[in-house]
Formats: sequence, C-alpha cells, structure tokens
Amino acid sequence: MTDQKMKQTSQFRFYDEKVENREKGSVTDVRAECNHSQLQNDSTKGHIVFPEESQSILKNVENHLKSPLIESSFKTSLPVATILPVNPMEAWTAPIGSQTLTLFNDNGEEIRTAAFPAKVQGFSVLENKDIIFSNYEGRSIHLLTRGGKVSKLVSTSPFSPNGIQVITESQQFIVCLIGTNGGKIVRYSKNGTSRLKTIMNDKTTGLPLFKFPRRVTRNDNGDLGVVDLSLHSLIVVDDDGCTRWIYKGSEESRRNGVTFDPWDVCVDRDQNYLVSNTGNHSVDLLDKNGKFLRYILTTEHGIKFPLGLSFDSRGTLWLGQATGTVTLLRL
Repeated sequence: MTDQKMKQTSQFRFYDEKVENREKGSVTDVRAECNHSQLQNDSTKGHIVFPEESQSILKNVENHLKSPLIESSFKTSLPVATILPVNPMEAWTAPIGSQTLTLFNDNGEEIRTAAFPAKVQGFSVLENKDIIFSNYEGRSIHLLTRGGKVSKLVSTSPFSPNGIQVITESQQFIVCLIGTNGGKIVRYSKNGTSRLKTIMNDKTTGLPLFKFPRRVTRNDNGDLGVVDLSLHSLIVVDDDGCTRWIYKGSEESRRNGVTFDPWDVCVDRDQNYLVSNTGNHSVDLLDKNGKFLRYILTTEHGIKFPLGLSFDSRGTLWLGQATGTVTLLRL
C-alpha cells in the first residue's frame, strides 16, 4: 500500500488524539418514539399489550442498554490490522503489510509464526488450516500450506488484491481488488482456477460501486458487506451486484462532524454487521438492513483505533487495535 493510500485511514493519527464529538447511543430518544397512544390497554388480562411497532422500538431500547462482556485482553508489540480466529482459543494476527503472521492464544501467548515471501495485505484460513493470502505489490493470491510450502493460485493483474474471505460452506474465496480507476469484488473457485463472479458496477444503475475496497464479508443470504476506505463507507450489495444499502456513520455522528473511517467488517449469527470505526474509536453494530443499533465498544472501554475484528466458532468477538491490544468479548 502506498503512503498516500495509507494516509486515508485514521490508523496513522497520533494515538493520543481525542475525539471530542464521540457519539453516545441515545436511550431517551428511542424511548420517546414509543408513543403512549400506541399502547392498547387489555383490561381483561390486566396488562398492557404492545403493538408490533412498539415492541420493535422497545427491542431497540434493549439493544442500546446491552453491554458486552469482555472475557480477556492482551497486548502485542505491533498493530493488529487483521485478526482471524482458527478456534475458540487461538487466532492469527498481522499488522499492515507484514511478511509474518503470528498465532496467539486467548491468554496472549505466542504459539508460532508463519513467514511469507511477500507483504501480506489480507489473509484467510481454509478448512484444512492452509492460509490463503493476498500479495498486493505482486498482484497475486498465494497459498501457504501448514508445511510451509508457498504456491501461487491466481494472478490478479492489473488489479492488486486486498482483503480475502473464505466461504466456509464451499471453500470458495472472495477478494477485494483495487485498480487505478476503482475496485471490484471477485469470487473464485476453491482452487482459484475459475473466476465465478465479479461485482464492479451496480447492476441497476451501472455506476461504479467501489473505489478502494479493503475488507469484505458475506452473510447467510449471500449479501456482501464491503469496507471502502476512500469512500468512507460500508457498502452492502446482494449476490447480483445490486446495492442494498450504504452506511456512512450514524446520523448523530455525521451531524457532529465525526468522520466515519471503517477498517474491517464481520457478521454475527443474527446477520448483524459489526464495523471497526477508527474515526470514532468504536465498533458500530448495524442490523441486516443497515440500521444503526448501538456501539459495541467505545473509548469508555479503553478502545483506541480499532482495526481487525472477527468471530470465533463460539461467537466470541476478537478485536485488534492499532495500539497492539487484542480484546475478546461476548455480545
């Protein structure tokens, strides 16, 4: 990644920078939406019956009131730009553009390292524990086996590969590709021999969707959530390439002039999207339709410049920060 592109993210601001306009989830405003005239008094049963709309509003109140359970945290010596659990107790981590991945357990103990012949911009793990990684400068995708053998799977030239995600069910993989005039998302077959689908322009409007796609995730419906650094957006498209919605930060944060600087994205078991937001030092939680629900973590939890994030098989979220801290939490 060039210096100019790296400056597009807030990871490289000073760690002691203060965000004065950090948004706080407003419980009062949500409650205010629950108009008492909507409530039906069922005198025969002696209790209040809530219409469907009111129940939905109260559910949003509950979301705002929830607090994550932080299970553990530990400190590494480098920024954790990417983190990927391989089981409930261990996760691979990497800083930006590193040639070395490090496997840590949940106590912060270094298990082992994996060396690469090129700088790794994104990586994912196959079912057999082999690692698939993007060589941004070499414009190619490679495979590193557990035995340490490296082989080239795909040439992506003239595009440079960035984030990668393996689809668990099929072991196909999705890659963010960046070119001089924009970016695209490509899905490859398991061995990389076939290009199965390319999403570059909106199928409905024909307009370009991406400029600098960094990370991609896929939900159970086949929708793709793409973090675009240059557009300061989380862009969600369906499998056909039609835009479903675009998130540029919550309404209040935009009013307060807080820049939405997304870095990574993942999906929980309820198909909600979690985005690490370095501009607000927070992890934003959105429902499957792009509605902002609440902040999972903020500076009140000691968070500074959240970067890589991913769930393990138990549903525990692993979050890496530019400070080198890794936090494990239950939602």
